Amino acid sequence: MQRQREQTKTENTGGHLAMIAGIIAGMGLLLWMQHRAALPASVRQQTALAVASSDPEGDALAARLLASPSVELNKLRTVTIPDLFAKGEYDAAASQAVVAVATLPQFAESGEQLLAWRVKALAQLGRYDQAWDSARAMYNLATIRGFPGVVTTMTDLARTTPSADGTDMALESRLRFLLMAGSGDSHVNIWSVLARPIPVDSLARDSRLLRALASRANSNWYGAQIERGNLFLIVNRPADAMTCFSNALSLAKDSKQQSDAALGIARAMKAADGNTFRANQFASSPGSTAVAG
Repeated sequence: MQRQREQTKTENTGGHLAMIAGIIAGMGLLLWMQHRAALPASVRQQTALAVASSDPEGDALAARLLASPSVELNKLRTVTIPDLFAKGEYDAAASQAVVAVATLPQFAESGEQLLAWRVKALAQLGRYDQAWDSARAMYNLATIRGFPGVVTTMTDLARTTPSADGTDMALESRLRFLLMAGSGDSHVNIWSVLARPIPVDSLARDSRLLRALASRANSNWYGAQIERGNLFLIVNRPADAMTCFSNALSLAKDSKQQSDAALGIARAMKAADGNTFRANQFASSPGSTAVAG
């Protein structure tokens, strides 16, 4: 009888311990989930990419970019992609550009240059609709310092895009005029000169860009709002970009952050209008430190 009572006591103790262990484990999981939600967007994005991606080469590039952003971005722009061009590996060049802008969307100027490489690669492949989609993303993202390069890339694309009568020199001429001289006209949308509509599914349906947006969806953090705004510009959703940059402006803690957020608002205006008229007015208004491009 004594042995039976001891056995029953042992079983009850074991059951209680198992229950306590389960509660502790559950609390640990809850704390981990709360900690993960508070992590910077780049860290959460890396986790999301590892779970959701089916592109191991792209994931490896993303991991290198996250580990050493400035070094790897510079290497990609100045060494890796030019080498791919020299080898005629245009598809790889176009893909790597998307990996980079999805992984590090906070670097808008590098994003412009990478998207320019993507435009050139897609043109080499004869995929002109996708090239124009990337050109629009590049235009949307552009700041004033990168704008001359944007003009060159877009007019080169206009010159090489086939028309009904061969190479469309007229399109190049009209586009260059609108970009350099007429883009300050509030009634002119530069995309209206294109004979064909630009598809919205080339970048807007890219799984890596969509995952990058999703990983920042619930983050009320200044950096995540800037990154999400830039991603929305890339997928041509300027209204959503405007919301993100406005949120960032309200979260800004110093004059540099205020300036970057205001610049984002100006770029969202440019993307929405297809010209720089309203963006430049905003940038030159009293109290604004933004420069639209």
